Amino acid sequence: MKLNKLLSQTPKKESEVVSTGISGLDRMADGGLHIGQVCTVAARPAMGKTAFAMSIARNVGIINKVPTAILSLEHAEDYVVERLFATEFGWGVKNTSSTQVTEEMENAVSLLQNAGFKLEEKVQEEFIQKMKEAPVWIEYGVNLTVDEVIAHVERMKKNDNIQVLIIDGLAWIIAGQTYTEREQSMLKLNQLASRLHIAIMITSELTRDVEHRVGNKPMLSDLRGGFCAEVFSAIVMFIYRPEYYGIQEDEFGCSTQDVADIIVAKNDYGNVGEVRLRFANRSRFEDMFGNSSQIEDELAAVSESLGF
Repeated sequence: MKLNKLLSQTPKKESEVVSTGISGLDRMADGGLHIGQVCTVAARPAMGKTAFAMSIARNVGIINKVPTAILSLEHAEDYVVERLFATEFGWGVKNTSSTQVTEEMENAVSLLQNAGFKLEEKVQEEFIQKMKEAPVWIEYGVNLTVDEVIAHVERMKKNDNIQVLIIDGLAWIIAGQTYTEREQSMLKLNQLASRLHIAIMITSELTRDVEHRVGNKPMLSDLRGGFCAEVFSAIVMFIYRPEYYGIQEDEFGCSTQDVADIIVAKNDYGNVGEVRLRFANRSRFEDMFGNSSQIEDELAAVSESLGF
């Protein structure tokens, strides 16, 4: 297409970007998750990949009511529901065989109560209602191939018009694949996002090389799956928690307790860098000092009321 025709086209619509519900991430990623693109979130074990995925699912699907599908390749549906409750109430969920969550949201709330977590009746009712109304679909697919994943997603797009797909556990798809097969898998997911006009976020593992590096901070070469995961993702983010490695203070002398740095290592839509978030009760990622846009709105309202 000729350049002048491209320049005359309508700029990207706001609807083509889905807010993550985390202001810092949205600013770094030019609005959030991009429709038609793949975003990879990678980390070493115990960094909080599933908690991060559930935090995004909670913000996007439950709070903002954007049709969202969660495809869990490691945990069954009941555990995913339990994690979604954890993100809402800030409760560190343990996946034990004695804890079962049924499809009924009331039963899931009862589990929290039995564990000693106190909820006011009004809060219970409000959240149960939000969950019932949320356009969120959860599917468990152990040992699925990428082609089977695509078939699942095509069905959900056709039946439920999903806008966001979260795949928790890419390693379960690419395990044992050759480099060429991994490349094909990532290419197919990239093409799926574009063809179905959805935003895809996947969680992935990092290699052990991170553990042998001073500071333990990951880089693109640490991606499990290698170069293909980097190439076919518009945005690549790493989760890094200094507290996990025994680092109690950062370079400015600030405490690292409940702190998570999201390292944006690749970004087709803006700058690379780090976003500092709060990892609340090991179950929810959120802005370090609350939602900055909400704070700005509140300050503006106060200023207006004072006549400034």
